[in-house]
Order: sequence, then C-alpha cells, then structure tokens
Amino acid sequence: MKIQRFIEDGDYKQVIQVCQDSLQLDAWRQAVGTELILSWTYCMLFEETAQVKDVVSIRQLLEQLNEDQIEAAPEFFVGLAYKIDAELNRLETIVQVDDKETQLKEALEASGTPPDL
Repeated sequence: MKIQRFIEDGDYKQVIQVCQDSLQLDAWRQAVGTELILSWTYCMLFEETAQVKDVVSIRQLLEQLNEDQIEAAPEFFVGLAYKIDAELNRLETIVQVDDKETQLKEALEASGTPPDL
C-alpha cells in the first residue's frame, strides 16, 4: 500500500490528502477504511508543522473504528494504532496539567494573597 511508504518517508501531507479523498468513496472506505483512518489520524498527530494537535477531531475519527477492525488490519497499521493511542494519552495528560496550573493561578489571583515563596 502506497500510504505505508508515504508514512515511512514522512510525507504526512500527502497521506492526509490521499486519505481524505479516498474516504469519500464507498468502495475505498469498505475495502481499506480502517487503514485510511489510522493513517490519517497518525499523520495529523505527528506532522511536524502542526503546532496544535486537534485531539477532539482525531478522537472523533477514531470513534468510527472498533477494536476488532483495528486488530484485523495489517500489522503496520495496528502499530500505528498503538502509537496514536500513546500520543493521545500523552497530549491529554499535558492538557490536564495545564488545566490544573491555570486553576491554581486563578485561585491565587482571586485570593489577593501573594504566594509564599
């Protein structure tokens, strides 16, 4: 599959475009939809030019797949699924830390008491 070669070569923009176009066709979606969705979400996460990762959109794309579909995919794409999951978990952990930090700052500002250094 050419998509695998594009991913291995780091041509993520090409993969995203191919996947978007291919998923619009029922025949392609039926035949290799799982591989297309995994490829697309992987490239959305790991494309270097993307400063902000759209975790919500990525999760929505992945909701179209179930565990059986992923496990039935070729080994390369199952590996992508594990990498996607690990990266999403990492990004969500960072957001949780940022949210807690923001809440602490707001609490300190609201109290009007400077922090005790």
